[in-house]
Order: sequence, then structure tokens, then C-alpha cells
Amino acid sequence: MKKKEILLSVILLIVITAITFSPALKNGFTLWDDNIYITENPLIKNISFENIKNIFSDYTLGNYHPLTLLSFSIEYYFFGANPRAYHSTNIVLHIMNCILVFFLILIISRRISVSLLAALLFGLHPLRVESVAWISDRKDLLYAFFFLLSIICYLFYHRKNRLKYFIFSLIAFALSLLCKAMAVTLPILLVIFDYFLKRKFDRKLFFEKIPFFVMAIAAGIVNIIARHAYQLTLQEGVFSISDRVLVNIHRLVFYYLMRVFVPVKLSFLKPYVSGTLPLPFFVFVLAGLIIIGVLSYFVISSIRYTRYLFFGSAFFIITLSPVLFVTVLGYSADRFTYVASLGLIYIISQTFFRIYNKRLKENRIAKTISIITLCGIVGLLSFLSWKRCYIWKNSITLENYFVKNYPKDPRVYLNRAVAYEENGDIENAIADYSKALRTKPDYLEAYLRRGIVYYNQGFYDPAVKDFSRALQIDPYFAQAHFHRAIVYDFRKDYEHALLDFTKALQNDPEFEAAYYNRGVIYLKLGKYDNAISDFNEAIKIKPNYPEAYVNRGIVNGLNKRHEQAILDFTQAIKIKPGFVQAYNNRGFSYGQIGEYNQAIADFTKAIALDPDFAEAYRNRGSIFREIGEYEQAINDYSDALRINPNDQEIVKMRDQLLDIK
Repeated sequence: MKKKEILLSVILLIVITAITFSPALKNGFTLWDDNIYITENPLIKNISFENIKNIFSDYTLGNYHPLTLLSFSIEYYFFGANPRAYHSTNIVLHIMNCILVFFLILIISRRISVSLLAALLFGLHPLRVESVAWISDRKDLLYAFFFLLSIICYLFYHRKNRLKYFIFSLIAFALSLLCKAMAVTLPILLVIFDYFLKRKFDRKLFFEKIPFFVMAIAAGIVNIIARHAYQLTLQEGVFSISDRVLVNIHRLVFYYLMRVFVPVKLSFLKPYVSGTLPLPFFVFVLAGLIIIGVLSYFVISSIRYTRYLFFGSAFFIITLSPVLFVTVLGYSADRFTYVASLGLIYIISQTFFRIYNKRLKENRIAKTISIITLCGIVGLLSFLSWKRCYIWKNSITLENYFVKNYPKDPRVYLNRAVAYEENGDIENAIADYSKALRTKPDYLEAYLRRGIVYYNQGFYDPAVKDFSRALQIDPYFAQAHFHRAIVYDFRKDYEHALLDFTKALQNDPEFEAAYYNRGVIYLKLGKYDNAISDFNEAIKIKPNYPEAYVNRGIVNGLNKRHEQAILDFTQAIKIKPGFVQAYNNRGFSYGQIGEYNQAIADFTKAIALDPDFAEAYRNRGSIFREIGEYEQAINDYSDALRINPNDQEIVKMRDQLLDIK
């Protein structure tokens, strides 16, 4: 094989792929997990030993993928929350994967033409857009990179018989598992490669797979544990076992298989919106079974002539199996095909050039037409992917696409409403929450979110009505009790607020915000023992809860336990260094025990953090008055009046000092 041809092929692959996905560079973050993984994720915002330890011991959205989170942490360190940096990384990773695909196919086919076509079809296919344009799907890009690298190292190990390549393959596999659990299929896939390359099945082949299987099993157990806590949120298991089988037959044929060949109506989330499968669905399942039967017969029959059809089909089924058989999700998605589609793409590429070189060998016109057609298909795929990148521009453009394709799914309206809410478009947010409820009248989350919007806009009666409606559907819905209590609290209806906070805690004993807010009401009512008890519970559940420490400190101060109050305020500042109220309150407590220098320092810090904090000026002025620094006290009182000119008490205190002066 000519090195120059390989180099030109790789350059062509890089250029076309980069151009195809370049629109993603102008896209932002979306509300589809980007907030959880990046913009609102404290784990990635500080590269430290403690954070790295937490990253490697944390489950995110039911997944264990620490290397993915670590990559986000590194980017955040250098680029902050600049979405262009994250999109650039995704594009570069995808290009690197395309290069690995090229060399992987080159190793097993020994033909540059087949390798280039496979890499182009893989890289430019619209099914790839979700993984590249959606920042949070970095996990698929990273797992695929190490997954493909592990296979290549394994093939080099058998070609060159050098142990270092076997070790490299194991290391790459371990890294792939730390990016996404889908990598667990690699040991079985290596056996398929052995079969395809006609390796002798002996003891060596068996024993060399053992470390791969051990690693896969260990990773599988970890991810099953991670998944278990999250599966109820995803509503997995909504179907019976028999229905799951039918659903997966439908998904395999009419989503994953069909969309590789006909990439239309692609979706980040292809839902099954009901737990009851409609009658027409069974017609598709029957058709799917027939298609699977025919294709299986054809593939198995071909083994006597060639192995590539079986190899490609097995590659597709094995790498897709975690989302079909291991984890039964209630939806299909483009990203699940990122690695799996390579099996079918290899079949397509190999078949094309077999026909081109053998059947069309003497027919130049047919060969020319076939090449032109092939170039047209590649160009069309590139254009479709380029255009599809714009769908991922922001949350609203993404949700508009979902609404257009799945208008009967209430979740798409709810998600678009959240996007509108984030953008401050409250009118459209309320309209979409209402559409979600018309589609699904018992949609608890829609009632809850719409109620919160009503409350934030000052529409308290509709807010209470929505929370109450949610509670009629589910009397044990802790969040609805909690938010209705917030409205009652605002209206100073403390009796009903306390009842709702208490019911929220009965239904969710670990609801730290309910303890905190109930404690605040007890504080307002002067029931200090009850308040302390609730703040203690909130802190017990959430040790890094600065507001709970501040309010417990306030109660301790009211009970003349100023030293304990100072400890609480100090802890709040440690957790939240810019907490203005904590500095002000600690300064007040220091003043109560005669530690005037510390008090002045805290009030000064509060003022530095918030120059318009009138209370801090007033409190510092009082300390200055206490120690006889009347000039400075007058200046502080004057600053407090500048901010709050109607405070007659400050006017009186300043005038008294002016008279003394």
C-alpha cells in the first residue's frame, strides 16, 4: 500500500469531516444534560485532588464515566463556560475516531478504497451529529476513541506478536470503560475479529481474553449499580418482559437498522410514550421479525463463501446489545449507533467495491456512474449532517425539532417550556406547560413547573391551584407540598405553610430544603428550639448548606449563644466565601461579645462584597460609635442613608452624633 495514498486519504477525511461539522462551533449549551455535566456541575469547576477523587467516585445521571467528566474539568480550567471550546473538542475527537476507523478497516481489508469509503460514511453520516454537536455526548466520542484504539492494538499484537501491543490494548480498553459502559462488549467483539481473521481457537486465544472479560464484568457491575438508582427517573421497566422483547425488535429494525440506510426523522430521543403497545405496533413487530429472519438466513448462508457479512452483522449486533438487551431503555437515540453502525458501514463499503471491481470490471460507463453516484451519496450525507448541526444551536431550536417530529409526546412540550423559561420567555413557557398538560392531563412535573413559574411571576392563586392539582393526582408528591408551602409562606399563611412542609418531609425525609424552610418559619414565629432542630436536620442531610448555618447562627445569637453563632457564620463563609449576610451577621456577633476589631473587619468585608449593603454600614457605624470613633460612625450612617434614605432610626442616630460633635 502506498504511503502517499494513505496520507492523502487521511487529509481528505479530516478536511471533509471538519467542514461538515463546522456549524457546531457556533452552537451553545443546551438544557439536555449540558447544565448537569458542565454549567452547573461543581465537580468540574476546580481541578484538585479532592474533586478528581469525587469525579472517580461519582455517578452522573445513572452512568459512571469519570474520564468524560475529567475532560470537561480540564476544559473548564482553561476555557471556563465557553461552549465553542467544548464543541471544538468534540469535533477533534470525532475526526480522530474517523482516522482510527480508516486504519482499522485498512488492517482487516488491506484496501485503501474500502477504508476511505467506510471512514467517510462513518464520519459524515447524519447519525453522528448527535454525538458531535451535543456536548454532553462526549462520552460516546471518548469511549469510541479508546475502544477502536484497543482493537487496533489487539490486531497489531497478533500481527507482530509483541506483548506491548497486548498491554496497550488492555490499557485502552480500561480507559474506554471509564468513558462509557457501552465498551463492555469489546471482549466478545475480539472473538469475532479472531473468527473473521481465521485465527486458530486454542488455549492462547482463550486465556488472552480473560483480562478483557474480567475488566468488562467489573465495569458492568459498577454501571448496574449506578443505573439502579436512576432507572426509576428514566421510567425503565414500564413494559412487561414480553413487551420489552417486542419493543427491542421494533427498535432494532425500524430505528437502528433502517436509519443507517435511510437517515430520515432522526432523533435525540425517539420515545415510546405509553406503557400499552398499540395494535399497529404489532404489525411492525411482525414485519421486523420477518426482516430479521430473512437477513439472518442470508448472512448465515453467505458464510460458506465469505465471512465479511457475518462479521459486519455481528459487529453491529454485539456493540448495540447494551441498549437492546442489557439496559432496556424506553427510547431510542442516534448516539447509540456511534460505534455499532461501523459494522454495517463496513459491509456497505466492502460490497460496493466487490461489485465495482468484479461485476463492473469491463463496464466503464457503469463504473463511472457508480462512482458519481457514490460521491453524490457521500456529498448528500455531508450536507444533511452540516444542516442538522444547526438544530443543536440552542435548547429552543432543538426542542422545536422534537415538537415537530413528536407532537403527541408531552415531554417535548415540557422540555421546550423549560428552555423558554431559561430564556426569560415566560409567556411561551406557560403556553408549552399547558400544551403538555393537554396532551397528558396527569403530568405531575408540568403542573409543578408551571406552578413555580406562576409563583415567580407573582400569580399566587394559579400557582397554588397547580400545586394542589398535582397533589390531587399524587398526594405523596413532596415537591408539590414544598412549593405550595413556599407560596403560603410568602403570603404569611404560616399555619398552612408548616403543614405542607411537614407533609413534604413525611413523604421525603431527606428533603433538606423543606427542613430549612420550615426552620425559617419557626424562626419567624419565635419557636427557636424547633428552628434549631430543623436547621440541624438540614445540615445533617446536606453538610455544605451555608444558608442553614447562617440561620442557625441567627437563632444562636437570639439565644445569646454568640460564640456558637460565630462558629456557624464562619462555617457558612468557609462553604460560600462571598456570603455577604454571613460576614454581616458574624460581625454583629463579634460586636455583642466586645470583639470590635473583628466586627469592623467583617462589616468592612461585607461592604466590599456589596457596596450597597445598608445594614453593614449601619452596623459598622454602631461599632464606631461604641468605641468613640464618631466621625467614622457619622460617615457610615450617611452611607446607609444614601442607600436607604427613609430609615428614620439611622437619621436619629446620626443626628445624635452630630449634636455630640
